[in-house]
Amino acid sequence: MNSDLPVIVSDKGALPEVGSDAVLIFQNSIQEDLQKKMVLLYQDVNLREILIAKGKLRAKEFSRLNFFNGFKKLI
Repeated sequence: MNSDLPVIVSDKGALPEVGSDAVLIFQNSIQEDLQKKMVLLYQDVNLREILIAKGKLRAKEFSRLNFFNGFKKLI
């Protein structure tokens, strides 16, 4: 997300939660769904730009500074 690239993630594990609305999510067990999402990103320039912008913002939420600030609050 922080590399100026749109991201597609599996619906398994924590990836959808981490990516939030900054990623496209495909159904892990359905290869055609991944292919569909890849074609969608290839064809839709606007969607790519939106996901890249959202990804940059989302990545900032996982900075070291945010981690340490959250950790301090816990302590």
